[in-house]
Amino acid sequence: MKIKRSEVLLLISIIIFMFIGCKKAPAQDPVKNDLMNYISSVSEVFVLEENVLKEYRKVVGENYKEEDTHIIIKKIVIPKYTEFVQTLDNIKPKTDEVKQLHEIYKKAAYIRLEAFRQMEEGFEKKEGTLVKETDKKLDEAQNSINKYRDQLTELAEKHKIKIKIK
Repeated sequence: MKIKRSEVLLLISIIIFMFIGCKKAPAQDPVKNDLMNYISSVSEVFVLEENVLKEYRKVVGENYKEEDTHIIIKKIVIPKYTEFVQTLDNIKPKTDEVKQLHEIYKKAAYIRLEAFRQMEEGFEKKEGTLVKETDKKLDEAQNSINKYRDQLTELAEKHKIKIKIK
């Protein structure tokens, strides 16, 4: 299963359009202020995730070679994605609406990390079925990312923050 490039473009687009389309929110809308701060904070970790996913995409699909994929998953993807998840955990939104949104993203990240670990375990144990089962987890993570995008868009619209998601 390939990680969708549109997911990365979405995150980058959000950051760009947030800065283009938004001005400082008035103090009377704490959710708007929190959401703008959140988007700014998350933009820093998007780069970490994108770099890991680039490495992953290099060794899956038509580029798949079992030994290369195993080494990249074990030595690069898992450590760097773990760092990304830890950084994501350090983001602490203040309002309930933004906290709920952030939890969706964190859930997707944890599922994806679990899938990478399961894939590595399958390589270690030489169990191809275990490696193939990771597709289900990666699909689940992608579904959570899609939900995150939808809810981010809804929350931004509700608080008159202009973002454009591709």
